[in-house]
Amino acid sequence: MTAKTTAYPALRLLGALLMTVGGFIAIVCGLCTGTIGSITLLSGLMQAFNGSGNFSFVVIFVFVTGVLPTAVGVVLFLTGRKLHNPAAAPLFKRRAQPQDRA
Repeated sequence: MTAKTTAYPALRLLGALLMTVGGFIAIVCGLCTGTIGSITLLSGLMQAFNGSGNFSFVVIFVFVTGVLPTAVGVVLFLTGRKLHNPAAAPLFKRRAQPQDRA
């Protein structure tokens, strides 16, 4: 191990904890949003076709209760990953530009 990865063991522990909590939140919220959210959207769509429901409210409800917590879990996981291993490759690699090759 290099000195760079062992310099701050407390940050590595915090990163591991954030990855654990964020991964758990993302998986549980993602599965719940996938099942309950799709059922709710289908139900709201059926009610909208019958003229007795407001489909935009259903979409907002699913977004606030499902998509936002899942996104928070993903952000926590990625933040923890960066704290746990700061030397890890970035998520998105920049393409080599023609001026970089020269």
